Amino acid sequence: MNEESVDAVVKASEILTKGAETVGKAYFEFAQASAVACVEAGKAMIGANTPKDFFDIQSEYVRTNFDKSLTESTRLSEMSIKVTNEAFDPLKAQVNGSFEKSFKVSAY
Repeated sequence: MNEESVDAVVKASEILTKGAETVGKAYFEFAQASAVACVEAGKAMIGANTPKDFFDIQSEYVRTNFDKSLTESTRLSEMSIKVTNEAFDPLKAQVNGSFEKSFKVSAY
């Protein structure tokens, strides 16, 4: 059982590591896209001809950025939950298997 437990922990660690890498990449891609959008909005605001144009550009940027942030944070949360569940699957299987073996041995 010890070897099986170690294998389950190793497998769970591998899944968690790969998942964390995927979530990290998604986060940094979002951060990069947000920075680019911020720079573009700043350039557009600098080039505004009237105060109304400036505030229209700013309002659109804030609204769009808020919507994207909300959507992306939901997506990242869902990814994190999925990775966590997948990482615990090998551990749950090992624990369940250990209980089954324990009860079968003690039943005899």
